Amino acid sequence: MPVTRPATVFIILALLTTPALARQDEPYYVIELIVFANRDDTAWQEETWPADPGLPELQGAVNLRAPATDTPPGAPLENDSTTPASFRLLPAEQWSLRTEQRRLAVSGRYRPLLHAAWVQAVGEEAVPVRVRGGAWVSRPAPPQPTIGNAMPPTLTPAPSVAPTGVVKMRALDGVVKIRRGRYLHVETDLLYRPAASGAGAAAEPTMKLPTAFRMQQKRRMRSLEKHYLDHPAFGVLIMATPYQAEQGATLPDD
Repeated sequence: MPVTRPATVFIILALLTTPALARQDEPYYVIELIVFANRDDTAWQEETWPADPGLPELQGAVNLRAPATDTPPGAPLENDSTTPASFRLLPAEQWSLRTEQRRLAVSGRYRPLLHAAWVQAVGEEAVPVRVRGGAWVSRPAPPQPTIGNAMPPTLTPAPSVAPTGVVKMRALDGVVKIRRGRYLHVETDLLYRPAASGAGAAAEPTMKLPTAFRMQQKRRMRSLEKHYLDHPAFGVLIMATPYQAEQGATLPDD
């Protein structure tokens, strides 16, 4: 009978228990993301929307951590000790798409929901990164079981107490995946929950505002180029920039 050496057992166990989030030969990129809502209700009224678009797959998603020195307004602040060191939000002064964000904010046609940037290694296998932002919105609490005394991840309540039978959730929640082959590839699974008062005066009296819109898209992209992912109710502007240590500072770590 072959004898398994202790060192071999240790290596096998390490491979089975450690998530393959980054390898030394995987290049690092700054991923910058702007998600914005379309204020024009007529943009989505011409289509039929499902009553329940489902929820993004959050299993195994990495939570972005707060910047070391600054907190971008509206950015997700999900501190998680298991998050890899590189998945840390960059401070606002290091954003490259600030001009685009300002143009969206003053256009009157769009409402920014989230603007965030972070550093991550990008390899052939994509790592789902959870993003969320926008205002807190109220929805009837669905019949989902709690996990112990904690709410499921998609139902994390707002700091304020919601009425009985109602749960408050972020207007935007979901995941973004980036992988690298011959080109970079982005995949989104985002859920946008418009506020109940989001329907404008242009909407027909009988037109009911959907409770949520879901964006599931895949797109090939090039680094250093801005890419737009379209949806009648909301949109995404994303850019991947090769990380250069001399551009700012060293890679963020613990």
